[in-house]
Amino acid sequence: DGGKLLALLPAACAFVDRCLEQGGAGAAAPAVLIHCKHGQSRSVAVAAAWLMHRRSRGLDGAGAGGLSAADALAEVRRGRAQARTKFRTELEQWGRTLQRRAPPAGAEAE
Repeated sequence: DGGKLLALLPAACAFVDRCLEQGGAGAAAPAVLIHCKHGQSRSVAVAAAWLMHRRSRGLDGAGAGGLSAADALAEVRRGRAQARTKFRTELEQWGRTLQRRAPPAGAEAE
């Protein structure tokens, strides 16, 4: 069972990026709803992974630097939302993957 989420994160992040680039019909600002059956674990992990992805590419105005799994989860958490331990572990692996892919300091983000 381990690693199933991790394998889907690149495609999930690319999907969120595409949706945000396309905007929304009549929306004041582009938005993406990330959901799962209970909205407590998988959706939280995917949203956190996207935040980590965005920060690793310097797309949030803070410059490329990375965001830890714990910090990304803290930004996503609302009410009951909690990522399962196995998803947190996969997010930490995702963070290490993003660090390896990060552009060198001073390089422009895409």
